[in-house]
Amino acid sequence: MAEGAPTPSASPAVSAPFNVDDPLLPGDPVGAGEQSRAVGLAGFWQVSDAEGELPGAYVGIGIGPDGSGVEVFRDCGSISFDFAASEEHLVAHLSGGSGFCFGDTTMVVPSVPWLTAARGYRASGAGWELTDEGGRMLARLDPAEGRPELPEGTGPSPLPVPTVLDPERVRVAAPLAAGLEAASADDLVGTWTPVGPGADLALVADADRATITFTADGHYSFDDCASFGSATTDEPTPEQAEAFALVWSGDGDGFLATSYARSAIGCSPRWPAWETRTTTIALDEGYLRLFDRAGAELGRLERVG
Repeated sequence: MAEGAPTPSASPAVSAPFNVDDPLLPGDPVGAGEQSRAVGLAGFWQVSDAEGELPGAYVGIGIGPDGSGVEVFRDCGSISFDFAASEEHLVAHLSGGSGFCFGDTTMVVPSVPWLTAARGYRASGAGWELTDEGGRMLARLDPAEGRPELPEGTGPSPLPVPTVLDPERVRVAAPLAAGLEAASADDLVGTWTPVGPGADLALVADADRATITFTADGHYSFDDCASFGSATTDEPTPEQAEAFALVWSGDGDGFLATSYARSAIGCSPRWPAWETRTTTIALDEGYLRLFDRAGAELGRLERVG
């Protein structure tokens, strides 16, 4: 846990031995630990020391308990990202933006590598540094006054003034229940399907079960749906595939994933969106058990690939 991070609440009890058909564990209805330090990312920031970014770029970040957003302001307008953050880690993936930033109708995906490659953050003076998986700084964010004005004709900004939505619910995730073993990032790699209580939410038929696949490079997809899309080409360019890939991050102490709502054109996965509410994952006798921020168990997964 990061230096100065709040101390999570006490670990709840868990019954043993585990049976996949046992009722899902309830969570703490009033929340988990103290307010997360990720709340401090909310606001407008001046970007500097970011490879490939033009001088004067701004970022707006909004933090909420059930989804957050980042908006990068450029001369073409704004570029929007779905975003999730914990005490030490963050992930972001492209979700939309002003048409002129995408080559208008040509679907030329804008590149923002200092944000899409970021997996962590740390305090730096009055602002923050975004870092990659190895801790290398990708960009500096320093406080900016006011709201950037979009160039005339580029359209309105899709993100409200950056704010913290219901800050009392943006809390440190509850610890795993006693006796549960945290899943590592390596444990997650592969294809999984819901099983046990709640699994019927993601089933069309027993022979047609919803799946989620995690890859070692930090991306995920559903039901063999392509996690990219293009309005003008049959096959995505490498830049398009990277921009539209869903991203996840896990280190054994927590889990983050971005939303799939706009991830793929013509794809409607049956997955029940548990992953976007999951903050901790337990590995229990070969099954993954997914828990939200308050420690409530969302569902269970078994490996199918």
